[in-house]
Amino acid sequence: MRKTYISLLVIGLAAVLVGAGSFAYFSDTESSVGNTFAAGTLDLEVRNGAGVWINGSNVDLGWSAACNNLKPGDYRGFDVPVRNVGSVSGVPSFKFDITTNSPGTNPEPEGAPDAANLADAIHVDFLCLHGDGTSCFLYTGPLSGLDDNVIYAHQSLGAGAESENWSLYFNVPPTVGNEIMGDYVDFNVDFGLMQDEAL
Repeated sequence: MRKTYISLLVIGLAAVLVGAGSFAYFSDTESSVGNTFAAGTLDLEVRNGAGVWINGSNVDLGWSAACNNLKPGDYRGFDVPVRNVGSVSGVPSFKFDITTNSPGTNPEPEGAPDAANLADAIHVDFLCLHGDGTSCFLYTGPLSGLDDNVIYAHQSLGAGAESENWSLYFNVPPTVGNEIMGDYVDFNVDFGLMQDEAL
């Protein structure tokens, strides 16, 4: 019995030693610490009529002052530079929203009721001048056709303040008559930037 006990003890001790020996192999560990996942940014800026880059909700384009007192034959042109100061490239967009299209209060020879014709009478040419020197037409037609439409540029703006210039030309053809007299159009303009892979 004692021999059996000693044999079991020897076997158990040998198993412990074999098990302990299995942890004696070479080993090495490398670590990577301080890692971060961070989302990029889309950040559009628009240059206002005074030449200042604006990143806010109310950009004074100077259009209201320049397009007051319009008459047949008038022509106005505006440049609207936009740039992406974020870290992700994106496609800029433009949305023109007519809030009021009014016949005004001045008498016109068209009779009653007096119709609001100015938004249909003003012709718009909307061009995009890309940073690489190329250009494209984004819209041509009556001002009323821009209402509530989102127009995307044909190229994306790269990150890090890449810019392009949007040019809008408004004209009242000389063929337009007294029907626009006293009419007025109120509008808002929204400039946007959309991640280009999302389009």
